[in-house]
Amino acid sequence: MKRFLLAGFSVFFFSSIPHLPVRAESTKAISTPPTTVTSIRPFNLVYLAYQGYFSEAGIPGYGGLIAAYNAKRIDATDLVEQAIEQNRLPASMRNDSAYLRDVETQLAGLRNRSN
Repeated sequence: MKRFLLAGFSVFFFSSIPHLPVRAESTKAISTPPTTVTSIRPFNLVYLAYQGYFSEAGIPGYGGLIAAYNAKRIDATDLVEQAIEQNRLPASMRNDSAYLRDVETQLAGLRNRSN
């Protein structure tokens, strides 16, 4: 008997809950080209350069990077340009003075560590 009362109460309880209408929203297909551009922090950009990830573009790695930076053959703009070409940074970073300044600071930090 208790089983029937419990089942009846459950049916009554769940049937008394107001049902909200469900709206199906159509999604419009937006045709945007797939972007694989990622954004990396200035430290990581300089570290990638240090490890030689931009050597094919003429930016040396390891001690060569430090020597090129000290000789003013490489600067922050060069690294940012190569990262943009490799789709590691969005093109907007080319004009981001704060980002360029941070990359320059990281490069200067490499020079200080080598002394």
